[in-house]
Amino acid sequence: MAPVRRNAEALLAEGDRLMAQKRPADAVETYRLLVKLTPNDARNLARLGDALTIVGDLAEAAATYKRALVTAPKVGALHRNLANVALMLGDLDTGRDALRTAIRLAPDDMSLHRQLSASTPHKIANDPDIAAMEAALARPLPKPERMQLAFGLGKAYDDIGDYTRALDEFLLGNRLRRESFKYSSTDDDARFARIADTFTADFIGANNGRGDPSNRPIFIIGMPRSGTTLLEQVLASVPRTYAAGELDDMRSAARQVTGADPYRKPEALKPGADFGKVGRTYLSLLPRASARSLHVVDKMPQNFLVAGLIHLALPNARIIHLTRDPADNCLSIFRVFFATEGHPYAYDLGELGHYHNLYRQLMRHWHSVMPGVIHDVSYEQLTAEPERVTRELFAYLGFEWTPDVIETHTAKREVKTASLLQVREPIHTRSVNTAARYGERLKPLLEALAKGD
Repeated sequence: MAPVRRNAEALLAEGDRLMAQKRPADAVETYRLLVKLTPNDARNLARLGDALTIVGDLAEAAATYKRALVTAPKVGALHRNLANVALMLGDLDTGRDALRTAIRLAPDDMSLHRQLSASTPHKIANDPDIAAMEAALARPLPKPERMQLAFGLGKAYDDIGDYTRALDEFLLGNRLRRESFKYSSTDDDARFARIADTFTADFIGANNGRGDPSNRPIFIIGMPRSGTTLLEQVLASVPRTYAAGELDDMRSAARQVTGADPYRKPEALKPGADFGKVGRTYLSLLPRASARSLHVVDKMPQNFLVAGLIHLALPNARIIHLTRDPADNCLSIFRVFFATEGHPYAYDLGELGHYHNLYRQLMRHWHSVMPGVIHDVSYEQLTAEPERVTRELFAYLGFEWTPDVIETHTAKREVKTASLLQVREPIHTRSVNTAARYGERLKPLLEALAKGD
């Protein structure tokens, strides 16, 4: 075996091992060496692109996928990977073109249609992308593919104002997704009750001051689709403030210290948990790219489940809670296909409303046992009066307010959530009162929400 080939095989094995060990930053360096030895190997370039994407070097990842496509232009997965990073970078035209190419190469993959629809503002009924999705309906599609197409069509019909067909598709897509797993809302009832029973006012008072004193983290919490990405864009305009996106680091830190998932077993924190160690562990897990930043914005919405833990582990951290009209918020969730499995409540209107009630109840609990700790921001008020709301927010944070903070659409920042289209636009109120468009057909949701008022 020639030395170059032998070295390449060793580097390939090492890079793959590092990826399997969830060490993508180390894998990047190994794959870079591999690519130097095999510059025209599209598979190795794709490996490097994948690792770069995970560590957040999206511009280099896009360039790497483009290099791979020079030698493998008919590999649909490469076009899709390029689309993913291009869209996150805000290069919407490149992302959409790459998805359309991927659709031509893999016409049976309906998730490509869904992704293209999610990244495209449809304006007319005879839009060619809508026509392509409608043509796909003529095929005998397996349930998973029909589900993907339903979310894509629902988004497109909603864009053009055909709300009847939009909801038909959303109901179908969500029903098919809901049929694919088991979920019981009573389990969430018990879980939320355990959180409140663990983090009582007495427990918080007894453990106050035991956390790490760092004030670097700023947490944005709330329900998904409540405006957290928009608010992150506002905060990221502040010099030396790093927008880290949705981090699972608080959950991971608590797991490392206590051996238990604080989302699932909050009671594991009660018998003498070392909150200072939880805080220090969280800080150690923050992205390397944030090392020189004074503040790091963590916008994991589900951290509303552990607001008490955040306060005890990092008592000087700031916690911002995004609120949004419950019906609008739930409808926005219902219209989105979540790639991860962390939202099992989201695919049935009644279950979704019930979960939102649990969330509101828990937030009332946090305000009761930690008065003055959490700063609420209304999405409706943020979009209607951005200057007033952001001035109040910046006063809470101790930041100097400048007019550019509300020019979020001009920011050249990466966006990795379903809100990538909205935050590329000036702040607007078009997403307010959206549930009214669907009227009585949202009755199961509205009736469920009414029980929480």
